[in-house]
Amino acid sequence: MNDNDSTEFQNLLDTNFKLYNKTCPELEVKRAWWKLLRNFDLINIKAAFGKHSLESKYCPKPADIIEALKEISVLQKKAQKENAERLEAEKQAGLPPPTHDVDVIEELAKA
Repeated sequence: MNDNDSTEFQNLLDTNFKLYNKTCPELEVKRAWWKLLRNFDLINIKAAFGKHSLESKYCPKPADIIEALKEISVLQKKAQKENAERLEAEKQAGLPPPTHDVDVIEELAKA
């Protein structure tokens, strides 16, 4: 995250605490969360909070979110590897890259 993400991150914390009927954390607590999570991407942090919300009935602690972030990272790396393997297989098979030809789509729509 960068400093521009601070307000959105604080709102994310507030929202998640409210989901669990907890008082929104004070500024010093939010700063502690920020220091612990600042090296992660905000989009992944949002995903980690979402994952936690689906899997737990308890308000998250930083360690819970960091654990979810690790799991998300593993899944992203696996997806990147699988995509690279698929592209290489298509390349070796001599298949043309997928395209979305607007004319073909229009023709299908007419049919």
